[in-house]
Amino acid sequence: MSLKQDIKEVKNELGTQEQFIESLLKSERFFRKYQKLIFTLIVILLIAFIGNYFNGVFKAKEVAKQNVEYEKLINNLKDEKALKYLEKNNINLYALALLKDAKKDNDNKILTGVVNDKNLNPLLKDLINYQLGKNSAPLMSEYANLIKGYEFLQKNDIANAFDEFAKIPPTSPLKQFVDALKHYHGNKK
Repeated sequence: MSLKQDIKEVKNELGTQEQFIESLLKSERFFRKYQKLIFTLIVILLIAFIGNYFNGVFKAKEVAKQNVEYEKLINNLKDEKALKYLEKNNINLYALALLKDAKKDNDNKILTGVVNDKNLNPLLKDLINYQLGKNSAPLMSEYANLIKGYEFLQKNDIANAFDEFAKIPPTSPLKQFVDALKHYHGNKK
């Protein structure tokens, strides 16, 4: 019986080796058939990864330069070179610098030109409109109501404060602050 078992084992072993060799031949045929396509895909992916990396490095350097120019403006609002650079490359930082300058000098004329820029961040646009006295933005009007209500609480005029707080809708991001002020009546405990 051992001879029969040995023959069966040899047949099984040869069968698995044949299957392995057959699968190698199939994969070799597949590779030869699509060799150009495979290498093209590898090259395209490699170029895409390298391009993405260098694009990220370039953007990081650009952001760092914009931050340096903004820091120059914070220290010296009359730096024309930094103003021009930010006006051209980052309208949001430019608008923040102008907003700071306008608040410092109580001169809002500077802000009227930048508020209409299409690339300006919507929240920043709302802040500038609020500074200009245009309460068109819902968040800014809600913020104004919150501040008025808080001022009423400071004067111990609870009824008027709650009337101001009632003007803020329940879906507002400021609602959490309103609830806290209603609860504590603006007092620190």
